[in-house]
Amino acid sequence: MYDRYNDISKFITPDNWEIDSHGLVHISCEDDYDIAVDFKRCCCSFEEAKPFIALVTGQINELDNTVQRFDCRNGSDYDPNSDETPFALELISLEKPDTITLSYICTDENSEFDAVFEFKDNSFHLRSFGTVKNIPDNWEENITTK
Repeated sequence: MYDRYNDISKFITPDNWEIDSHGLVHISCEDDYDIAVDFKRCCCSFEEAKPFIALVTGQINELDNTVQRFDCRNGSDYDPNSDETPFALELISLEKPDTITLSYICTDENSEFDAVFEFKDNSFHLRSFGTVKNIPDNWEENITTK
């Protein structure tokens, strides 16, 4: 997988997070990864969400790699060994406690999709990817590669 969010220095530290006029908190600068958290749809206050969002930020590279793996194992045409993917992470939302939604925009066509993760047992588990719902914990064991 392409580790495109592995440079933790490109993320803004929680002490410097601020909610902008659109209800977004930018966790990385536009010139870097350009990722924001949508607090309009957040299940809790900004201060309550900070520790969880910081946890997500620390694991964003692996979460994104999980999204890439799932996409590759479900018929995607892009090369998983390439340094390019047909989608980019744009927005994170926290609509329910212990559940995050990563919203992606597609770079090769005009579309978008969400990947939803549940945090349980001290790790994140992919629960939905676009229209695919109810993804089990052991999906990587049950899906064969192309």
